[in-house]
Amino acid sequence: MRQLLSSNSEEAAELTREGRGPPATSPLSDVAYPPDEGDKEDDEGSVVESSVTNPSESNESETWTKAADVISVGNQAGDVSVWYLGGTWVIPAAQVFLDLNSTGVHRAFSSPLTPSFCRELISSFFDKFHTIFPIVDGRDFEESLRAKTLPRLLLDTVLLAGVTHCNKELFRKNGFATRMEAIQYFHDKVSAGFDSSRKTATLALIQCMFIMQFYWMSPRDWKDMKFWLSTAIRQAQFLGLHKKTEIQKLKPSNRSLCRRIWWCLYIRDRQCASATGMPVMIQDEDCDVEVPCLEDMDENMSLEAKLSFLQLLKLMREVRSLLRAEFGPASTLSNRSHKEQSRQDVISACESWQAEMPTELKNPSKESGTAVFYLHISFQYITQSCYSCSS
Repeated sequence: MRQLLSSNSEEAAELTREGRGPPATSPLSDVAYPPDEGDKEDDEGSVVESSVTNPSESNESETWTKAADVISVGNQAGDVSVWYLGGTWVIPAAQVFLDLNSTGVHRAFSSPLTPSFCRELISSFFDKFHTIFPIVDGRDFEESLRAKTLPRLLLDTVLLAGVTHCNKELFRKNGFATRMEAIQYFHDKVSAGFDSSRKTATLALIQCMFIMQFYWMSPRDWKDMKFWLSTAIRQAQFLGLHKKTEIQKLKPSNRSLCRRIWWCLYIRDRQCASATGMPVMIQDEDCDVEVPCLEDMDENMSLEAKLSFLQLLKLMREVRSLLRAEFGPASTLSNRSHKEQSRQDVISACESWQAEMPTELKNPSKESGTAVFYLHISFQYITQSCYSCSS
């Protein structure tokens, strides 16, 4: 086994010399990941010092050879500290060992990313995803990015969402033949990050899991929408995001963010329940946190996007009775009248919701943003569900 790994390391070095291996310098110098808090010394296998220094200060072939060759020392029970993308990664040695592919290069060590590419993907995230589900604070995100204190996992997850919505020419000119190839690349990075995330704050993990619910790469992947969403909801409840008393303990800026995160989870819980027929995970009786207002919205969002989110939340709060009646355990003949009444109540509530919708959102045009179209699609889905269930 040790001989195999040494051979893999030689192949990795050869790839680098041929220009097909990882770059010699960090391609993300201006959006580099924050370094971990100092590597521990090798104390009975706690953290293995890889001797991988800053690539800019070392011969490129020697640098990347050591990144793989560290595993050949046989200490797979500990951790590996390597320099990658401008920061220090502490990765379980066994994970690196298992992820070595046929060329001997760990997939997390080969990256086509450039600073401009990352900036474009971040903009894509805020333009498309964040306008619908504002789960991060735009100003705090940018400040943390510049200060290099942004959690690595959150950055990779944002890039994953960004590459899903960006212009196809962007990922093509950055080395990806198809969008699916780019998504798979970032999905693998985020998945590996979750496996080795030991210092990421719980709130950041919730934000990452919220984004990851939209991605599962095969029908047999057990980490699907239900896995990520349910885990995020439980972690949010553990932090007390569903309780007014817990939210009040935070400073004002954090209160707004936590309210948005909680109600984003609430919206997705209702949407997923209506799509899959499974019970909702958030019970209204269990939470008393305030519904967000305009002042709670991210300042980087347009007024149109802010109103759309608040209207979407209002709509999702109306479907509770329909979900309970349609997918509840009592599906007997005697319950049909109750189901029909619930449908009619939801239809009536949706009609009132539509009549009271702000004028700016009523008639979307080509100039309307993504959030407005998503709002109307959600409305059509709910009303069609009501009519199809009653037919």
